[in-house]
Parts: sequence; structure tokens; C-alpha cells
Amino acid sequence: MNRLSDLGLEVHVTELDVRLPDDGGPELLEAQGAVYRDMLSACLRASSCMAFTAWGFTDRYSWIPHFDPGRGRALIFDSDYSPKPAYGALRLALATAP
Repeated sequence: MNRLSDLGLEVHVTELDVRLPDDGGPELLEAQGAVYRDMLSACLRASSCMAFTAWGFTDRYSWIPHFDPGRGRALIFDSDYSPKPAYGALRLALATAP
């Protein structure tokens, strides 16, 4: 993001999702949260990052399982609308932003 910023370009993180294998354990959910957190933190640090959006918010309506069978769980709420570690990771990134 900083390299793009140095070129005078705006950065927009759009349609972010972090897909996981359907049979993965809780450690993968924690790793997913770290990716979401790191991406948002990088955006918040880059003066040229103007937007940060996810593809959606719940796995219930995710497009991924239909196009990549055996993978999914890509968003910050599960299919029952319960927050996943990624939700907490985004909140932490916002709370600790400079």
C-alpha cells in the first residue's frame, strides 16, 4: 500500500474475504482473523487507503462454497450470524489504530 501511495495512487481494499477449508480447526479461524487484522491495519497506516470493505459479513450467503467446494468460512460472521475471531480482530485493529 505504501508503494502505491508513493506513486500518488489511492488504495481501495474491496471485496476482501479469507477462505478456509471446511474441515479446518479453530487455529485456522485465528489465522484468518490475523489476516483481516493485518490488512485493515495496513490500510489504516497508509495515507492513500481510502476504503476497506469485505465481500459480505456472514458465511450464510457466501459465494465461495459454490465455486470452490470444500472451502468457505471466509467472512467475519459464521452461518448462524455469530462473530468469528476475524470480527474481534477487526475491532482490535480499529481500537488500536494510530
